[in-house]
Amino acid sequence: MSSPRKRGSREPRVCNKDSGIPAFAGMTIIFMSTQNIQEKIQQELELIRPHLQMDGGDVELVEFNEQKGVLKLRLQGACVGCPMSAMTLQEGIGRAIKEKIPEVKEVMAV
Repeated sequence: MSSPRKRGSREPRVCNKDSGIPAFAGMTIIFMSTQNIQEKIQQELELIRPHLQMDGGDVELVEFNEQKGVLKLRLQGACVGCPMSAMTLQEGIGRAIKEKIPEVKEVMAV
């Protein structure tokens, strides 16, 4: 429940005093930390990884920049130097992750 407040007060109501999350009438607000997004990215990579490993490759999460939505990945194993690695990264891995995790706007190899 929200905490009581004076009429005309500019302080936001708080859903849960312990969490400090403000309550806004008629709105649902979801806070997702960078750590939670990275966990979701890792989960998606775990689903993709077996397909890469079948051909001797792998992928590593290097960094996710939440403000820019940029995900940096490192291809490993047989993927390094493979002429199809750019397509694998953008059209395979990148597309799958962006479909499931809208916070990811761009996927880059490092």
